[in-house]
Amino acid sequence: MIWLLLACADSRPAAESPGVCDGTEPVDAGVEYTCVTSSTEDDNADGVPERAATQRLDAAGNAVVWEWDDDADGRLDRRVLSTYDDSGEVLLQESDTCADGTLESGTRWLWAESGCLLESTSWDESGSVTTASPYTCDERGNWLTYVDGTTCSTFAYDAANQRTFESLDVGCDGAAERETTWSYDLDGHMTMEEDDYSWADGGLDGVPDERDTWTWSGDGDLIAFDGDADADGVADYTARWTYDDAHHQLTREDDASPLDGQPDQRSAWIWDQDGNQLLYEVDVGADGSVDQRLEQTWDNEAHRLAFTWDRDGDGKPEELGTYTYEGGKLVAWVYEDRVGTADAEGIATYDDEGRQTQMDSTDVYGHTVTNTKWEGNSHTSTTQIDLDLDGTFDYATTTSSDCDALSVTG
Repeated sequence: MIWLLLACADSRPAAESPGVCDGTEPVDAGVEYTCVTSSTEDDNADGVPERAATQRLDAAGNAVVWEWDDDADGRLDRRVLSTYDDSGEVLLQESDTCADGTLESGTRWLWAESGCLLESTSWDESGSVTTASPYTCDERGNWLTYVDGTTCSTFAYDAANQRTFESLDVGCDGAAERETTWSYDLDGHMTMEEDDYSWADGGLDGVPDERDTWTWSGDGDLIAFDGDADADGVADYTARWTYDDAHHQLTREDDASPLDGQPDQRSAWIWDQDGNQLLYEVDVGADGSVDQRLEQTWDNEAHRLAFTWDRDGDGKPEELGTYTYEGGKLVAWVYEDRVGTADAEGIATYDDEGRQTQMDSTDVYGHTVTNTKWEGNSHTSTTQIDLDLDGTFDYATTTSSDCDALSVTG
């Protein structure tokens, strides 16, 4: 088996960073980035932030530099540098824990061409180096073995890359505590899972202690599930489904132990011709009485206009919601209780390009106002939250994103 090594195996890079982190100016990390995002947190909304952070992203959206100012005094406190391969896998991550320009710790990862992690090497400021090789993989990138501390797992797959076997060995002493096997149909749907436990029936004996089976229609819809908790051939729980021609669920019936062939719960759905759910009902005791009922209406563009939710089946909805749209954008919403008191409501505005510029909402968690200013592909958003609804904002955050630069090194 030939592996393509995508990162060198050096245990530790040079200790000094490319630039000097003096805590007053952005650090020249010597990396290329195309987008910068920053954020501040103001714990009492007095206009003076308590924390700040900056993130620089490469063209693929990977974070190549993270910088934190933990007390928002204008001096950096921490920094993390990361490099990636072309597929987005992280190759190297180094930490400058005191923002003085020295990279005290880090981790280097070694990947195979298949995407399998072959090795990770970590080091700290004391010079201690730890190397781990948690996985072995086949040529398709599937795990064959995995070691997590003192737990060892082994796996097997079929020709379609579907996992068919897993063994779990707690303690890595060569004696597995659990073995699981899976079966599939020709379309790749799982049809059976069997578990053999060491703590049942005198140990791992190759005879399943638990078995679950799934049945699928020729159209790929799940139509039956049978759970056999002791693998004695008699199901302890069953579920059955029906569907319309568009594969939307129409009914579900659940029969729990002791199985008597009569459902213990029924659920039903109704859909419109566009695939929007109009009605959902639950009959908890399968006695013919509806215990929960959700009704919804939609416009011609599949926007939900309203819903009512009767949670106790008394015919009086406990929650009602309405939505208003303009130009396909949600501009207002209200959630009310059965007596018409608003539990949550909000409004939103947008610019001519359809980007949200303001959202003002109130719910049980407080009153939140977010204002966003756009310039090209860049924006700045400020969020203020009144947690106790006393009219005074208690917390505020500001986030900004500058993604107009094509390529910057710094």
